[in-house]
Amino acid sequence: MNKTFGICIPTYNRVNELKKCIESFLEGAKKYGIPIYVSDNNSDDKTEDMIKELQKEYGYIFYHKHTTNRGIDKNMVSAIEMAETEYALWLGSDDTLTSDAISKILNKLKEKPDLCILARENTVLRLKDSFDNPFDYYSNDGQIGIDGMHFSTLIVRVDAIKEAIKRDGCRYDGTLHTYAGVILDYIMDIYKSEKKILITTIKELLVNIAVKNKSWEDERLRVFYLYILQWFKLLKKEYKNNSKVISKYKQYLKSIRVPYWLVRLGNLGGGTPCLA
Repeated sequence: MNKTFGICIPTYNRVNELKKCIESFLEGAKKYGIPIYVSDNNSDDKTEDMIKELQKEYGYIFYHKHTTNRGIDKNMVSAIEMAETEYALWLGSDDTLTSDAISKILNKLKEKPDLCILARENTVLRLKDSFDNPFDYYSNDGQIGIDGMHFSTLIVRVDAIKEAIKRDGCRYDGTLHTYAGVILDYIMDIYKSEKKILITTIKELLVNIAVKNKSWEDERLRVFYLYILQWFKLLKKEYKNNSKVISKYKQYLKSIRVPYWLVRLGNLGGGTPCLA
């Protein structure tokens, strides 16, 4: 089994989509011995039966089914906690990878990044090759930031993210963005202790992100007008007190048309003047 890279997939009642997801990269996984970790949020469809069939074909598919639905955030955490590799990609169960994605990811991971970002269609032209501090990731000169932290595009250091989750990751529970919060936590921790960080990117499109029938669709208004605002309030103070981050955050709120009065109502800037 490959000890460098694994793929972690949280899922719930998506048997057909999940099968398509895994089959999109299964040949590459077999070639390089890539472990696949599936965390099932107590699906009542045929997910378990489908996984058992795939396990007969490939022995490095690891499956855990919760006895109750623990919610999206906790299932994301469960998926990454299953990983026993140095790096892992959080992959949505309705998203797919290109046939050559695994080989190209393994090649990029030779650089030993603290975080690797896979491009998606609307970030390709805005990605630099690398970032050397957390705040440049949020700069306004054509970079990405909050609106670039899309699930299925983030390859994390497993040891670092597990430590961040263990320390205080549960504070993001209920925002539907726990994955982004704990990633930002751990890259800030690394930067503070080592005074440097390496965030690399892969500009070639390797992931196909589904745009229909998302699990959070029914809560779209809450996601955009409540959960994301709550999530930002919970970030480490180093982000909330940084002008680049605040500027990028305000741009993001404007892009999704969050009313200014709603930001004020929730006092979601933690007292930061730029958000008050």
